[in-house]
Amino acid sequence: MGHDLAVDAYISGLDGPERNTLVTWRERCLGLPGSLVEGFRYGMPCCSREGETELAFAAHKRHLALYMMRVDVMATHRDRLEGYRVGKGCITPTRASAVASGAPARGVRDLPIGSPGTNFM
Repeated sequence: MGHDLAVDAYISGLDGPERNTLVTWRERCLGLPGSLVEGFRYGMPCCSREGETELAFAAHKRHLALYMMRVDVMATHRDRLEGYRVGKGCITPTRASAVASGAPARGVRDLPIGSPGTNFM
């Protein structure tokens, strides 16, 4: 999967730990096996398979967020997301200090991509 210019622009507009974390998330997405395609949808970077967005990530004013579109995969691996605020399909650090500590990068490494039981990032 190659780099998308809109994703390049989005990430280059960030500073500090937020930028570093999104770069890490992007690299992990790009390194996943399979046919994921990087793009820019819903106003944020995303990875899609066969035209369906599977995950997206964003830097918001007060937090970073990773959006998992596969609710079944989220549910299967919810127990691996201790220390994060977890909604139906959104994962965020519980404290701003988690960004500085590298916790979001650790979290995305542990996230399931694809079907339940597949490898993690």
